[in-house]
Amino acid sequence: MFIATLIAADRLRAGDISAASDRLSAADCGPGSPRWIEEGKAADIPFARNPAAAREALEGAFPGVDLVVQA
Repeated sequence: MFIATLIAADRLRAGDISAASDRLSAADCGPGSPRWIEEGKAADIPFARNPAAAREALEGAFPGVDLVVQA
């Protein structure tokens, strides 16, 4: 299992999390249910496979949002 963590410089919206999950799904990463770490600031999205594809799908997709992909 892997985790994609999105961390906002300003504001992270529920729509951003949904779009990130959709991108992970399109990249065949097998995303699970996202959860807020701190609402509006940071969220984790678990996914099943292919961390390189996850990084490629999410990197730079959301301005002002940092990305961490980890096991």
